[in-house]
Amino acid sequence: MKRHFRTTSVLVVAALCLCLGLSAAAFAQGETAATITGRVMDSAGGVIPNATVVITDKATGSERRAQADENGTYTARLLPPGTYTISVAQTNFKKYLQEVGLSAKDRRLVDIVLEAGSVNEVVTVTSDIVGVQDSPTGQSLVNERQVRELPLVNRDFLKLLESGIPGVSSDLADETSLGLTNRTSVSINGTRRNGINFLVDGVNNVDGGSNITLLTTPTIDSVREFKVLTSNYTAELGRSASGVVTLVTKGGGNDFHGSLYEFARHDRFNANTFFNKRVPRRADGSIAPGTATPRLRYNNFGGTFSGPVMLPRFGEGGSAHWSGRNKTFFFFSQEFRRIRRGTTAATANVPSLAQRGGDFSANLGLPLYLQANGTSGTAVTATPLFVTDTNSAAIQARAGMVFNTAGRAYAGNLIPGADISPLALAFLSAYPQPNIGTNQFTFTSVALQNTRQEVVRIDHNFN
Repeated sequence: MKRHFRTTSVLVVAALCLCLGLSAAAFAQGETAATITGRVMDSAGGVIPNATVVITDKATGSERRAQADENGTYTARLLPPGTYTISVAQTNFKKYLQEVGLSAKDRRLVDIVLEAGSVNEVVTVTSDIVGVQDSPTGQSLVNERQVRELPLVNRDFLKLLESGIPGVSSDLADETSLGLTNRTSVSINGTRRNGINFLVDGVNNVDGGSNITLLTTPTIDSVREFKVLTSNYTAELGRSASGVVTLVTKGGGNDFHGSLYEFARHDRFNANTFFNKRVPRRADGSIAPGTATPRLRYNNFGGTFSGPVMLPRFGEGGSAHWSGRNKTFFFFSQEFRRIRRGTTAATANVPSLAQRGGDFSANLGLPLYLQANGTSGTAVTATPLFVTDTNSAAIQARAGMVFNTAGRAYAGNLIPGADISPLALAFLSAYPQPNIGTNQFTFTSVALQNTRQEVVRIDHNFN
């Protein structure tokens, strides 16, 4: 009885999780889904009622059927972005075929005109004209080709917002930051930058605390398209008043596809900065420290793989594997960044060549006197301070004096080699020698960035 109750409980919990997951998936799909609507007519303009309009996803083979009403009007909703074939086979009319590309949140008006004839004859409608959007929403689309071909120095999709989209301005950083370190400094129509909602496949992608940090930054090669909605968008996108950026990732299809890539940048290909080139060379012809072309080793590489899901069968007979064609599809992307970038030149103090040998005579300062408040200082008073040096002589203390462990000042501020710790000498070897003046070292530090990103998407057709 207990085992039966436990099994039943597990099944109930699993069913509840599945229902919640499907509800979340359906909600997310609604955030990016497109709609096709129109009328079915004959060549004379008369409506054709009750015609069946079949809309087929070319990549996955999934079908959606819409029945025209008595006025010939049909509507197909919740269509994922992609390329579709619209077909109508009606008695006494030629079969109608038309290819239509849909993007996120499209409302495409497609009127179908059937020609009289045999259903075995096919009329294929082709057009390079972008379809009319049956929507008042102000929107701009960055399609898959633009995502792939527009030059991006840092390969960050956010920089595509600077590609001339009306109403969009930004001061985005030149380099991509990932995780909670990124900052989406973008304004739409002059509004505040924290008033923009970012969606990835219909799911909110903004940190609710700052509202300017993305929870995930999809790689360029995993982005199918994204659309910027600037005004009059529908109620389900009403979280932010400034605008909406809705991004759609790539999905798998019935065919396997893969890609490998690397984008490399190197300081040998770069020009030096304006100010570095204004620093004159040394007498021997060498360049001054810190004025070389800043170091850069930029490697951005990865790959993608997609197709139908294939699972092995065990002891079931028949085919050796289960095929997800027309049903279940996957897309996988992995990307690495290995960046070594020189920063602005900096100067640090290091031991001089004399100090490396124990000679601190140049560090001796002014004589010291006992001050009225009981401390020592260089202000002259009637009470000079005296110390005993390593030659047992009483001398007036001076600023910058070096003392041994017995409390005696080294004569002439010179430390004998026998008094220098071998550990200190070993540590000293880690310090660079000065390259400017007597004790200064100018250098360009190198910032490191090593990242890895994965994007996984699974799609399944339940109908």
